[in-house]
Amino acid sequence: MKNLKTYILAITAILTVFASQAADFTFNGIAYNIISLARQTCEVTGKGGSLYYSGDIVIPEKVTDSYDNTEYTVIAIGKDAFSFSTDLKSLQLPNTIREIKKNAFGSCGLTTLVIPQSCTVLDESAFWGASINTISIPGGIRKVGDHCFRMCRQLAEITLEEGVDSIGNYALYGCETLTKVNFPKSLTTIGEISFGSCTALENIEMPAGLVNVGKGMFVGCVKLQSIGASAESQTLKSDNGILYSKDGSILYEYPFGKPGTTFDVPAGTKTIWANAFQKNPSLTSIRLADDTEVLGDYCFNEIPGLESIDFGKSLLSIGSYALMNLPGIKELKFPATLKSISQMAVSKNTGLTKIEFPNSVETLGDYAFFGCEKVTEIHLGTGLKQLDKVVFQRCYGVNEVFCAASVPPVCSGMQFQDDNYKKAKLHVPVGTADAYKSADGWKEFSEIIGDIESAGVKEITGDGMKIGFGHGVITLEGDSAVEIFDASGLKVYAGRGGEIRLPSGLYIVRTSTETVKVIL
Repeated sequence: MKNLKTYILAITAILTVFASQAADFTFNGIAYNIISLARQTCEVTGKGGSLYYSGDIVIPEKVTDSYDNTEYTVIAIGKDAFSFSTDLKSLQLPNTIREIKKNAFGSCGLTTLVIPQSCTVLDESAFWGASINTISIPGGIRKVGDHCFRMCRQLAEITLEEGVDSIGNYALYGCETLTKVNFPKSLTTIGEISFGSCTALENIEMPAGLVNVGKGMFVGCVKLQSIGASAESQTLKSDNGILYSKDGSILYEYPFGKPGTTFDVPAGTKTIWANAFQKNPSLTSIRLADDTEVLGDYCFNEIPGLESIDFGKSLLSIGSYALMNLPGIKELKFPATLKSISQMAVSKNTGLTKIEFPNSVETLGDYAFFGCEKVTEIHLGTGLKQLDKVVFQRCYGVNEVFCAASVPPVCSGMQFQDDNYKKAKLHVPVGTADAYKSADGWKEFSEIIGDIESAGVKEITGDGMKIGFGHGVITLEGDSAVEIFDASGLKVYAGRGGEIRLPSGLYIVRTSTETVKVIL
């Protein structure tokens, strides 16, 4: 056993030595790896172990391996080559460099660097966390890689030369001192959250050729007051500093630092782009246009002061996380057009006490209302067909659930907390209680009551009154006195007949002899 242990330790020591000697050869104190023997090309690599480069370094175009006196052309800066070289003062690269690889200068101490015109590849994370303060990207580099300059906190200015056509996702995220960005006309694509948390940016102009707009390009840019667009652009326009598609149908981004507490989405805006208003620090009230149809993922996520949202008249879908964590929201009135609510869309809204869905809603996504801890009542409409995973998990206060669907909606397992099933009452349409008692996700309720009247006409014979209901209208035919109350007990009508138009929801219609619950 002792010999086996000694053998294992010896092998481990040998592997450690080989791991620390990663370079194929060194030349004038710089380590290199061979890329191609046939082409006699190589790349700069790290020294290995805990050894880092320092001082002033010049990389030549050609280097020689002393082992066999073979000469190699230096064509790349390899992965991690200068990472964590915090004492590196200056570096001169040769015009033979074609590629700067992943994390080549990560957390490096360089403050300036000239990238040679020969370079065509700037890989992901190449300068992550570096001390660089100004840099120019040659036009031969088509794409600035994902996360390329992420967390370069000293980077104040970047110039993209003509020929660069793409900026990757999170490429300049967290560049806290960045104040100037020079875009080329050739730029067509800016990736997701590419300039996120660039907290010194105040104004920026989108280039004329930009076609592909990433989600949340400027999320967290706390001083950004205006996003401009070139008049020559065929795809974008700026209105009052807000970025839209040229035809106005998409609102791409609302500047994070724009002053003002209220905003009305202009008519013609069909889609609010993903992350468009995310974490906005100022807004307290938002009104969608009456023809707005789509809320993108995260679009109103985590707006701390938001107190009200008017959804307009045409909303069809709410994207994932779109209305998540809005502590100031006490009520959400969804329009009668809404079809779907996606994953985590309305989760962690701790101010909500009641959730009401119009009859148009067909699907609820995973965890859609997760963590709405103060909700006591949930009203599900007639059109609901499917609930995905644990839609109402951690809604601890629920004591009554009204589901007006005549066929129990399909559930992917349990939808509520165990205590909800034990204590809350489930109200379902008249004649459907048995169906709910045998349906997964519903049968777990200890008390299921079939007391919701289906839409149609009910005759209350004692008063000679007929009540018709459906499609947002309650029709009263007869001379008897009638009162109508909403689900909170507020009287919304008192009279002797007529056609009463009301928002979607649960109502109680009361005559002198009978009380009827109806769902609109």
